[in-house]
Amino acid sequence: LEETLETIADAAGTEVTAVPASEDALAAGDLAPDDFVLYREYPHLLDTCALADLGWESTPVDEAMARTVAEHRESDRDGSEWDPGRDAEERVLGVKDTL
Repeated sequence: LEETLETIADAAGTEVTAVPASEDALAAGDLAPDDFVLYREYPHLLDTCALADLGWESTPVDEAMARTVAEHRESDRDGSEWDPGRDAEERVLGVKDTL
């Protein structure tokens, strides 16, 4: 996840600091890992062989992320429907500091 966040930040021309939180800390803040759109259980495997057989070619990650960031900035979407919100994150950070 941290690598993905850094890739997004690079494409967006900004810096981020990943703050890890255990499942216990998330639960105490009334959240679960899958409340975060980028969360995937690991190991995570995506087989694209069938797509390749159809002629699909993957786009390099950095290029795909740059396109995604540009499209996002041009849209009126803010991603809030996929975000647990800053209040929830602050609850987790408060709980994490007491654990």
